[in-house]
Amino acid sequence: MESRSESAGEIRQKLLALGAERLADELLRLAERDQQADAVLTRLLDPPEELAQSVRRGIAGLKRSRKFIDWDESDELELKLEDLLEDILSLQQQPELALELVADFLRTDQATFSRCDDSSGIIGSIYSIDAVKLFIRMAKLCADRRHPARVLTSLFDRDEWGIRLSVADHAEEFLDEELMQWCIAQLQERAVYNRDSYVRDPRVYAIETLACQLRDTELLEFTMRRSRRELFPIDKLKLAQLYFARGEAQTAWDWLEQIPQPAFNLHDRDDELRLLVLDALGRKAEQVKLAQRMLAAEPGLPGLERLLAALPQEERDAVRRKELDRAAQGRNWSCSSALFLLEAGEPGMAARYTVERHEQVDGAQYHHLRVLADGLEPAGELLATAVCYRALLDSILERKYSKAYPYAAKYLLRLNALAEKIGDWQGLPDHGDYKLNLRVEHGKKRSFWQQYAERGGGE
Repeated sequence: MESRSESAGEIRQKLLALGAERLADELLRLAERDQQADAVLTRLLDPPEELAQSVRRGIAGLKRSRKFIDWDESDELELKLEDLLEDILSLQQQPELALELVADFLRTDQATFSRCDDSSGIIGSIYSIDAVKLFIRMAKLCADRRHPARVLTSLFDRDEWGIRLSVADHAEEFLDEELMQWCIAQLQERAVYNRDSYVRDPRVYAIETLACQLRDTELLEFTMRRSRRELFPIDKLKLAQLYFARGEAQTAWDWLEQIPQPAFNLHDRDDELRLLVLDALGRKAEQVKLAQRMLAAEPGLPGLERLLAALPQEERDAVRRKELDRAAQGRNWSCSSALFLLEAGEPGMAARYTVERHEQVDGAQYHHLRVLADGLEPAGELLATAVCYRALLDSILERKYSKAYPYAAKYLLRLNALAEKIGDWQGLPDHGDYKLNLRVEHGKKRSFWQQYAERGGGE
C-alpha cells in the first residue's frame, strides 16, 4: 500500500471491481499464510459469542505467559495486543460486554509489563492510550449508564502499575456528576489510607482525579491529607489549579505561595499558573517580572510571547527587540538561543549568531541542530546551515560513532551541495579546505568513506 501511488479511495474502488468471489479466495489464501489475515477473518466471520470467547482466551494467554520479551522483539506482542483491541471493537453492538473485555485487557498490565522491556514505550501506549480510548467509546454506548461506573470502580483491585488510572482521568466523558459521586463513595469504602507510605492505594488517586473533575476542592484536600503526612509541592499545585479553575484566584495564589522555590520537579508548571493567577488578580508588575525571569532561565519563543502578553501594547516592540538582542549577543553559543532567534522570525540574527561562534557549535545536539539547519536553509542562510552540518559531521567522526556513519555521509553530501551556492565564507575554511582536513583527520575511517562513495560522493 505504501509503495502505491493511488489513494486509498482509488484502491478501494479497484478492489470492489474485482468482485466478492475473487476477493474471498485471495483472503482465504492470505489467511493460510499470515496470522494477521487469519485474525481479520476470525473478526469478520465468528459470531459475537465465539469472538468474545476468543478474546477471553487471548487475555488469559497474556496472563499466563512467562516468556521475557526484549525491546527489539516486541513487534509480535504489539500486534497481539492491537488484535485483541480490534476484536473487542468488533463487539461494539454489545457495548456492556465489550466494556468488560476492555477492563479485563487492562488488568493484564502487570503480567505484560513484568515480562517486557518497553523502552520504546509502544506497549505502554497501547494500554494507556488505545485501550483507554476504547474503554471510553464503549462506556458511552452502554444503555445501562451505571454499568461503566461499576466497571470503573472494579478496575483498581490489585492495580500495581497505575496505568488504569488513565481511565479515571477521563471519567467525566462517560459519567454524569451523580455517577461520579457514586464512584467516589464506592472507592472511599475500599481505599486503604496509609500516611506513612509513599506507595498509595490507586483508589486514593482515583478519588483525587474524580474530585478534580468535579472541581471539589474540599474532597481533594481531605483525601490528600488523609493519605499523606504532609502535602507535597505537586499536591499544592493541584489544589491551586483547581481553585483557579473555580474562579478563586486569591485562594489559588495562597496555595502557590506555599510551594518552596525553586520547585525543580514541577518543571515550571507552578510558574505557568502564577502568571495566570497574577493576571487575574491584576498584579501586572509582578506578572512582568516573573515572565522576565522565566524567559531568562529558558530563552525561547514561548517565553517571549508570555512576556509580551503581560506588557502594554505600546511597550511590546521595544521589549521584543531588547530580548532578541540579548539572545544574539550572548558570549557562548547556545542552540536554544539560535532556535529562539529563528522561531522569532529573525533567521538573519540566528545565522550571524551561529557563524560568529562556529567553533562552539555542538554537533552532539544533533536533534536540535538539524531543526536549526532545516530552518536556516530555506531562509537563504546557507553559510550558517553549513556550520550546522559541519558540526554534526565532525561530532560523529570525532566520536568514531560508526552506527551514525550513514548520517555523516549524508551530511557531507549536503555540504557539497551547499558549497556550490556559498560565495562568501566570511573567514571560515572554504569547502575544499574543509574536506582536505577531513581526509587528514579521518582518512582511516574506511567505513565512513565507503558509505560516502556509495551515496555518490566521488573524488
